[in-house]
Amino acid sequence: MRHYLFLLFLLPISIFAQTELIIQGDVVNIRKAPNVQGEVVAKVKRFESLTVLQKASQDFIGGVTDYWYRVQTSTGKVGYVFGNFTSLKMEGQKTEVLVLTDMFFGDCLHLAFGDHSFGLAYNNYGSVDDLIDDADSDAPKYVGKKFRVTYNDLFTMYYEACNGDLPGKLIKTETIVNLQLVN
Repeated sequence: MRHYLFLLFLLPISIFAQTELIIQGDVVNIRKAPNVQGEVVAKVKRFESLTVLQKASQDFIGGVTDYWYRVQTSTGKVGYVFGNFTSLKMEGQKTEVLVLTDMFFGDCLHLAFGDHSFGLAYNNYGSVDDLIDDADSDAPKYVGKKFRVTYNDLFTMYYEACNGDLPGKLIKTETIVNLQLVN
C-alpha cells in the first residue's frame, strides 16, 4: 500500500516559474501595493495556497531582502505578499547538482541524494512528473542521474506513517523546492 504525506505548502525555486506559493507565517497580510505601506486587502494563514500572478519588485524589510509577489487568494482577492513569509522565500535557499542515489517508499516516498535525504515533507518534483511512478518501478530510470536540486528549510505538517488522518505536528525540514533533470 502506498502512503503519501499530506502537506500544505509549495516550494521556492531560484529561477521563477512557480504558479503557486504556500504561506509560511502564522497570519500574513496581502497588500494592495508591493510595500509595507500598502493597504491590507486580505489576511491569510499558514499553509494557505495562493496563485502567483507575477514576481514583482525586490525589497529590504526587517533586515531581510526578498521579492514581493502579486497573488490571488482562493476567494479571488488580488494583492501582494512579501516572499519571506512564503514558501518562495530566498533566505536559506540552496541549489546544487546532485546524483539521485536511491528512492524508495518507506512510510512515504524518500529521495536520497548522497548525504541529503528528502522524505518528511511534500517535495516539488518540478518537471519530473513521473518520479513517483518511477519509484514503484522494478528498474527505476532516475537512480544514478544528475539533478539540479533547489531546497530550503520550510514548515510542514508531519504525520506519522504519512497518514493525514493521524494527529500531525508542525516541523521545519529540508524540502525540495524544485527538481530539474540534468542528464
